[in-house]
Amino acid sequence: MASIVDSIKTEFGRANWLNRLLYINVGVFILIMIARLVVGLIIAPQDPLLAIRPFIALPSDLREFAIHPWTLFTYMFVHFDFFHILMNMLMLYFLGRIFIEFLGDKRILPVYIYGGIAGGLLFVLLYNISPAFTVKNPLIGASAGVMAVVVAIATKVPQLPVRLLFFEVKLWMVAGILVLIDLANFWDGNTGGHIAHLGGVAVGYFYVRALENGRDWSNGFWNLIRRVSGIFERKPKLRTVHKKSYDKRESRRSTASRAAQSGGNDQKRMDEILDKIKDHGYDKLSKEEKDFLFQFSKK
Repeated sequence: MASIVDSIKTEFGRANWLNRLLYINVGVFILIMIARLVVGLIIAPQDPLLAIRPFIALPSDLREFAIHPWTLFTYMFVHFDFFHILMNMLMLYFLGRIFIEFLGDKRILPVYIYGGIAGGLLFVLLYNISPAFTVKNPLIGASAGVMAVVVAIATKVPQLPVRLLFFEVKLWMVAGILVLIDLANFWDGNTGGHIAHLGGVAVGYFYVRALENGRDWSNGFWNLIRRVSGIFERKPKLRTVHKKSYDKRESRRSTASRAAQSGGNDQKRMDEILDKIKDHGYDKLSKEEKDFLFQFSKK
């Protein structure tokens, strides 16, 4: 089990941000299915999703949103239906590769997150100011973030040819068709999803326009990530200097200082003795001077 976890960590660390988004979405889907099974066995026959959903899906009700504000972020990685996640991940994978080619790998995550946040906020806003929305269903899915990626790259290289089934079309046509589908099916029962898609569309379009004017919104995103990650980084431990160790070092320094001073005095005495020998001869030295001369010569 540990080796499997280590392999997943290694693969995730090596992956680009597109693949990491895919891994996160698929991983969360698998975890939700496991949790759904476990919760279903405990509180059956109640639908297990009713117990899980309030903590991960974005509510339209402002009071519920105030209680669970993190759902503005979590909802964009949540899918309850296999075909829902399949379509989102296929679109993200194929068009995300084009995004990376023309806009770079490190911009795809900010665009995805910005699109998801904009879509979620627009969903909550319209559901609380418009009398047309009486059914308060929560919002889930990566579609808003995916639409931001799709429209961003379609704005960047609109004339790029891409193969759609058996036809080759321009990239702007793909994005245009997806937006038209949202508008045409606005009242089909997934109104909240279509609203979020349009929020993602707006982010993708204005992101590239800002980029063309020299303003890269992804810089602010990565600056925030670095500041947050810096809070949780381990600080280097300060080395404790114990008094005993300090006293020993001071003692050694003092001894060395005295030895150096003594060595200087001995050399001065030796010079005086040598001058006396030069002037008066060795025989004129005292016994103490001869002993000093002998000891000094042994050093």
